Amino acid sequence: MIKILIEMACAATGFAMSLLFAKQLDLGTVPAVFMGLMGAIFTFILAQGLTNFIFRILRRD
Repeated sequence: MIKILIEMACAATGFAMSLLFAKQLDLGTVPAVFMGLMGAIFTFILAQGLTNFIFRILRRD
């Protein structure tokens, strides 16, 4: 359960950071949302690998 919460928090952070970066580039609303979704997917995949590695070391599932 805690793995899922960590992964969701990382995905939300990636979405927010991508939106902020798109705002800095002065993109429109639609490209900014797509960029945010790509950032969320990317950070979610990274978070899955990281939490899998950490929880394997801690021997929890």
